[in-house]
Amino acid sequence: MSGKNKLVPRLLGVTKESIVRVDERTKDFLEVWPLTHVKRWTASPNTFTLDFGDYATAYYSVQTHEGQQISQLIAGYIDIILKKKKDQDIARREGVADEEATLIEDIISPGKATIIQPNCPSFGYVHQQNVFSPPVMRGTYSDGSAHSQYQHYGPEYYPSQSYPMYPDQEQEEYFGSQIHEQPPLSTILHSGASGTVLYSSIENARNTVNSAQSQLAHELQMEYAQPPLSSLIDTQQEYSIEDRLDVSHQLLTSELSAINASTAQIVILTSDINTNQQTNRRNSDYNHSLGAAISTITNNLNEFCKEMDVYTNLINDQTNLMEQINRLCSIFNDLLTHIEALSDNNFDPSIRQNILLTASRLGEISQDLVRRLANEITTNYFDSSIEYQEKLLALAKLVANTTAAYVLKAKDIATNVQEQNTVNNIISTATQCALATSQLVACTKVVAATISSPLCQEQLIESARSV
Repeated sequence: MSGKNKLVPRLLGVTKESIVRVDERTKDFLEVWPLTHVKRWTASPNTFTLDFGDYATAYYSVQTHEGQQISQLIAGYIDIILKKKKDQDIARREGVADEEATLIEDIISPGKATIIQPNCPSFGYVHQQNVFSPPVMRGTYSDGSAHSQYQHYGPEYYPSQSYPMYPDQEQEEYFGSQIHEQPPLSTILHSGASGTVLYSSIENARNTVNSAQSQLAHELQMEYAQPPLSSLIDTQQEYSIEDRLDVSHQLLTSELSAINASTAQIVILTSDINTNQQTNRRNSDYNHSLGAAISTITNNLNEFCKEMDVYTNLINDQTNLMEQINRLCSIFNDLLTHIEALSDNNFDPSIRQNILLTASRLGEISQDLVRRLANEITTNYFDSSIEYQEKLLALAKLVANTTAAYVLKAKDIATNVQEQNTVNNIISTATQCALATSQLVACTKVVAATISSPLCQEQLIESARSV
């Protein structure tokens, strides 16, 4: 309610086409938002937040304990919409006739024949590019039962947008990051060879991360003139400090999960366990996938830095949280350098090892951030205890050690085989197995802190499948 810090009970409905806000007593539709207007959403154990991008002046939040189920329901409907749109685009590209299309018949009268000589265009090469990328990146959710279209989820509130911003930075819509969405590939795709696409993504990532690091350094060197917390929450605003911290934890969780999942994807994409991997590194789809993963990390890391600045000001942090974020940016810069070196020199095994080590360092920083954030809150949004993370990593190392013993036995067996082709196959398979276990350990270190995220689980399963 305007001018009061009060929650109002409302019904929230989700249909296959829209999200509706319903009056609790009269059941009248108070507001209808098409699902195509939803830019992103995020859920926590206590709240559910929607961002409609340019279609709304503020994000919309409801206080509910069923945010995960709502998130799953919306994600399912959006997947259906995207699939229908993709099928229509494919049919349009393949020239499938529309049964309802209007046909125009033109009668041509006989006339004098004219010799027509077509112009022969110059020959070129066809470049196949996969520009489709699912825009929905699901956040953490648990399996829930089916829900009816209209359910009473609890009170709602419209938060205002008075957040600490960087100095000399214009006030803008704060939630410009993607939490449940994938960055559009149009930002990294342009005409030219597929290798240029990857280098463009790397260069854009460097510029963005360097800019974020410069801003972090500026924050550490100057005395930030932060207004008192009482000025952030006044009688004209409906969002308390606790509510803003709750949303901040949701954002930090989702952004860090996306960073870790994409880092693990880079580890898998740059692996040498496939015999044709050297060829794949020159493949257009390979470069596009790697570029998309880099862009996902870049955008989420940039927004993670901004949100962490808001978070540290809200809790009056006196530790070195911002210095840890700066280290995270530096490690990502190192990872970009190794990826670029791998593209230039595909046959140097030390570069691949550098990628694994750098990714592991990034995972260690992520684990440290998760533990420090968990100490500030009573509810663990990361859903994975320190003991569970350590057990997961110990199991991955156990797989690697056991596999190493089998690799040694396989090489001993190969020495007793007479046929050279069989010997080569045994040694090659054993080597690939060893590389796969190293990749599994690195991926586990990266995603362990945010293993509750389905995206991180997917990357870990893919890495284990390689073993």
